[in-house]
Amino acid sequence: MSSMSVIIPTIGRMFWVNQLVSSLLHGTKKPDEIIVVDQTPEADRSPISYKEMEGFIEGKAVKYIFSEVAGLVHARNVGAVAACSEILVFLDDDIFVPEYFLEEYEKHFKDEGLDAATGMILVHSRDDGTFKPLVQQESLPTLPTMLRGGNFAIRRSVFLRLGGMDERFVRASDHEDWDLAWRLHEGGFKAVWSPGPWCYHAAIGEGGGRWKAFQGTADRAYNIAYFHLRHPAALGGKAKLAKHMTRQFILNRANLSRPWRLPRAAWVTAIAWRGAARAAQAGPLLPLSGEAKANSPHTGYEA
Repeated sequence: MSSMSVIIPTIGRMFWVNQLVSSLLHGTKKPDEIIVVDQTPEADRSPISYKEMEGFIEGKAVKYIFSEVAGLVHARNVGAVAACSEILVFLDDDIFVPEYFLEEYEKHFKDEGLDAATGMILVHSRDDGTFKPLVQQESLPTLPTMLRGGNFAIRRSVFLRLGGMDERFVRASDHEDWDLAWRLHEGGFKAVWSPGPWCYHAAIGEGGGRWKAFQGTADRAYNIAYFHLRHPAALGGKAKLAKHMTRQFILNRANLSRPWRLPRAAWVTAIAWRGAARAAQAGPLLPLSGEAKANSPHTGYEA
């Protein structure tokens, strides 16, 4: 029976983290450890929510880590280093899981040839529902069955062998899970998607490290461009990426209905692309592989 560490990065959502921790502790299979990697500035903390978290910490139910560096992939790497179990289970902070959640992951990892798995995510109607088929499929990174960042598990030995997650992805990230899945696929590792370890994603608006308006758009544009510049085969080259970025970030419905926004949208997208190209040329920042050249999880990109 494999030991399991659940890693939960969070910013400004301690109330939701408490609910998730409580549900994990009442599951049919309890985690061997729960690691909360908190990036919330002290001034933004809710006294009530943190009082409840203090109870979990004092009762040895949670290993709490505060990270001054705010970044999703950085927090996941911090949690992986601190973990002591064979299997790492990464969860978003604003989800709900059924009581048999970890039991389902345990069933999959009885297969010693399996390196990673990702579960079904039930989403709010605003999400396009990436996972639709109710069958187990190979987790190919170019398909909707790639690893989904809010709910996936991986052998710690494999995660470390890959160098962890790429810290060139900034803030709340986007496509950082695609990147990990792609590297798993290129490395010949086996990953599966399954509806068994499902969760419900509440998609809370506040917290989570997401920036507002154009900054949030710039972050997404940068992260998406960086992924595709690092893995050009995923989309088919720079020309297709440029078309994709133009349609998604410039000539979208929101901007076309407010044409005065088009010049700035184009400028922000161009700045994000330039930063992504610079980061892609520098190469991935994989601190767990010992190849990192800097302590910062960023590349200096600004928009």
